[in-house]
Amino acid sequence: MDSFLQSMPPDEFRSLMPNTENPCLEGDTINIMCLHMVKELNMEDSVFFWDSCLTQSAAANLYSNTKFTSPVKTAKQMELLNKDAILVAISDSKGSQSSHWMLGVIAFKPKEIVLFDSLNTSLVNRDHEFRTLTYITETAYVAAAKPFKLEEWKHIYAETPQHKAMESTVESMSV
Repeated sequence: MDSFLQSMPPDEFRSLMPNTENPCLEGDTINIMCLHMVKELNMEDSVFFWDSCLTQSAAANLYSNTKFTSPVKTAKQMELLNKDAILVAISDSKGSQSSHWMLGVIAFKPKEIVLFDSLNTSLVNRDHEFRTLTYITETAYVAAAKPFKLEEWKHIYAETPQHKAMESTVESMSV
């Protein structure tokens, strides 16, 4: 982690840090950090970063009558099925204020859609996030004019060992 942070110019990194008035990371900050990470790890050929604006457009297409063309155009231009994976920035915010960010990973070879969530939110329904990730996956197939078979894909909610330990402790307390 030190090498990643050290690779950023100090002024650029300082400008990304949350201020005391708004301690939450915003979408632009998440986008810059993820793009920088993909570049620094030399993953640009194998991984595409689907930024928070594209995620909002995909969700709007899925849940409303609004039809943004940017997700399909991006999928076509970037030939997403030729990548190993897509990283997706997802916010569970209600409205324009970001409250909690998660990382979605669409891995094409194992056909897995994984949601990484740093909070222990196993009690929260993440259906909306998985539907959005599935829509993005389907969009990649549509853009490549290939059939998408949902039943071939696994949806995985990634939990850390700490989350599992906390859950087992809570379960043992409730018995």
